[in-house]
Amino acid sequence: MVLAMIVLSAIGIGAAEDGHGGGSVATVLASGLALVAAVVVFVRYVANPLTERLARTPELPVIFAIALAAMFAAFGDHVGLGKEVGGLMAGVALASTPYRETIAARLAPLPDFLLLFFFIALGATLDLSLLGMHVAGAILFSLFVLIGNPLIVLAIMGWMGYRKRTGFLAGLTVAQISEFSLIFMATGVSMGQSSQSRSALSPWSV
Repeated sequence: MVLAMIVLSAIGIGAAEDGHGGGSVATVLASGLALVAAVVVFVRYVANPLTERLARTPELPVIFAIALAAMFAAFGDHVGLGKEVGGLMAGVALASTPYRETIAARLAPLPDFLLLFFFIALGATLDLSLLGMHVAGAILFSLFVLIGNPLIVLAIMGWMGYRKRTGFLAGLTVAQISEFSLIFMATGVSMGQSSQSRSALSPWSV
């Protein structure tokens, strides 16, 4: 998902500059690699000793997690990767620390609270008048997600030697699309890779 969003950002910048954005595209890709490298360095050399010192004060790990997410998100937005990629990489960095469960438990109310506003904003931007234009596409994608995905997983699990019941239960878990699809579609719209009318199809196929 991170790789796809980095590529989408690079393509969007190149398209916005009418084919003369080679330098910008290279900058975006290099920034993506730099962000990944920064996470690797943080995980390997900084995460454990830093979080161990911060954990001596109960409030500091939570403040540090929010600050790290804001810093990575700001960097991602500044170089054209998007705030979403930066925030996700900050989460990856925090997941490697020995205090990840403590941080996640104390941050749990915050994502639940912000998720409410995410869906409010999503609902507020839906244009129901465009729904009729995409009924066939919405039905097609919904059938693929609800039926196609489970069948693919069932076939893969059977090929790997699992029982049909195990493959069926695993297939049921992928008969959905997470909010990442909405974020990915919104990124495409903001980058000019998709129209606003096509974005109306995405929520209805979830």
